[in-house]
Amino acid sequence: MRLFRAKQIRGLDEETLVDRKIISMELMEHAAIECAQWILSNVSKERPIVVVAGTGNNGGDGLAITRMLHFSGYNVKLLIIGNVKKGSPDFYSNYIIVQQRFSSVLVDDLPSIDKNTLIIDALFGTGLSRPVEGEAAEIIEKINKSAAEIISIDIPSGMPSDPVKDPESFAVMIKADTTLTLQMPKLNMLLADHGNCVGKMVILPIGISEAAMKKTQTNYFYTEANDLCDAFKPREKFAHKGVNGHVLLIAGSSGMAGAAYLAANAALKTGAGLVTVYAPSEVINALQVNSPEVICRTDLPDIEQFDCIAIGPGIGSERISTEEIIDLIKSSRKLKIPVIIDADGLNVLASNKKEWTNDLLNKVIVTPHPKEFDRIFGVTKNHAERLSKATKIAADKGTIIVLKGAFTSVHIKDNVNFNSSGNPGMATAGSGDVLTGVISALYAGRDSSCSLNELVKSAVYIHGHAGDLARKSIGDILIARDIIDHLPAAVSSLTKLRHNQ
Repeated sequence: MRLFRAKQIRGLDEETLVDRKIISMELMEHAAIECAQWILSNVSKERPIVVVAGTGNNGGDGLAITRMLHFSGYNVKLLIIGNVKKGSPDFYSNYIIVQQRFSSVLVDDLPSIDKNTLIIDALFGTGLSRPVEGEAAEIIEKINKSAAEIISIDIPSGMPSDPVKDPESFAVMIKADTTLTLQMPKLNMLLADHGNCVGKMVILPIGISEAAMKKTQTNYFYTEANDLCDAFKPREKFAHKGVNGHVLLIAGSSGMAGAAYLAANAALKTGAGLVTVYAPSEVINALQVNSPEVICRTDLPDIEQFDCIAIGPGIGSERISTEEIIDLIKSSRKLKIPVIIDADGLNVLASNKKEWTNDLLNKVIVTPHPKEFDRIFGVTKNHAERLSKATKIAADKGTIIVLKGAFTSVHIKDNVNFNSSGNPGMATAGSGDVLTGVISALYAGRDSSCSLNELVKSAVYIHGHAGDLARKSIGDILIARDIIDHLPAAVSSLTKLRHNQ
């Protein structure tokens, strides 16, 4: 799914009108129908509804939704904030319909609200470019302080659609329980600066021209199951462990045997044919008891025999030096063996940047969480700045950056790929080690039809998908082993999706 900035979204709307030979009111009507149908399917008619609308096109959506809910038998009230005579043409057309046909729904102030009330937020849309002030800000504060459930249309009011340099200045915005976003997520909804205000995100198609979207240039994408490369294929009848890839995992140290266990078992459960762990003897002793499938080494083996090398989970700051990591990267590059650096591997590199060359991390996959990113690439003030910096580094240095978090962003060259799978239950110790194992397994057993760039996006998706299956089976509180346990089912479901088994 292609993602766009606010200005581009306006352009897509205009091109859609031309391509489909419709007027803007018809496009607004279609958006309102999609939202109203979702509400009809998910909200009881016993609940009172209050629609709070602005006077722009987002408010016009709100007025059309009000009309549809009213004629569907809902008890709905409509509060309009702003001067209706200065509203957008489509808003005003909808306002005239409301005024002439069912003006009884109009109210002059926010009615009494309790926890059974549903508030539909249609104050501001993607055109907002500055912080909310005045009467609108006061209404937003009242809504947020209420006990009512809140559904935002397209984007929570007060939230800028695009990432901004000073997100803290946008202090007043709706804290929605659900956001019915139209056609595609808006970029800022996917960042932690403001993303917590989105609640549950529901993407509703509204008929934006596919041709217009395809020809509109963008560097932002949203990865879903149907977008994955064909990394998931049924195993051939005469397949053996040698054809499914051999992973070398440099992981573990005193007190951190678990990181090696998690990464190694994740690689095996994702489909790696062989996994060798290079670790100290105390880690090896634990692995040999708990993971008999793993090959264990206390010395660094000849790397030529491996299809992928992963460095970092649980190695600490003393076990391996910056020079050794650099030597491994250089040697693997000559042999065209992919390298993944995670966790302590990144911290070791960050502690001695003087030894780097500018091209050291070219084609290397790094998987930092936000703090690790800042240690290795420099401190950033917020998530929007971090996203921009990661994009520039990936483009300039050729590094593949997997910036972990909700909607993990995969930066490849100048493209940013947000991941759609996963849930908050995966914010747990060891989840990143599992991701390293998943990426290394797909890289080691890679099919020639999938590029390394496509494989890393697929790996991030399958990691999140396994977490979603675990949450469905277990509940909201997960541990890293729960994700590992659901990796085979995740791989199987994606294999079936791709091959209709």
